[in-house]
Amino acid sequence: MAKGRFTIPVEENFTEELQGIARLWGADAVRDCDGTKLPPNGKLFGKVYNTYFVVRGDNDWARKHPEEAQRIFLLSERNLAESDSLEIPFMKGFLADQFAPDYENIARWEVVDRTT
Repeated sequence: MAKGRFTIPVEENFTEELQGIARLWGADAVRDCDGTKLPPNGKLFGKVYNTYFVVRGDNDWARKHPEEAQRIFLLSERNLAESDSLEIPFMKGFLADQFAPDYENIARWEVVDRTT
């Protein structure tokens, strides 16, 4: 099998079994699964991709680089308009400490008018 175009996720305990799978499948790169540090033998497969996982201690970096944050699209509760205007508390039901609304990217917001 030709090598390339396959990235295998690895953890700190990059075992012989996982190395065997990486060789068998032709992995040309490895990446850490969840922000853990890769062992030295992780570099055996060419490129090494690192991710950050803010729960694991990269909070300062994440705060300085909000443009790198994962984007998650949330679906708010349905709201019935009973007058000409409607104010939607779109964070209702979500933890404010867990999600920070992206007010700047308004083009990606969607309002569905289900009037009949």
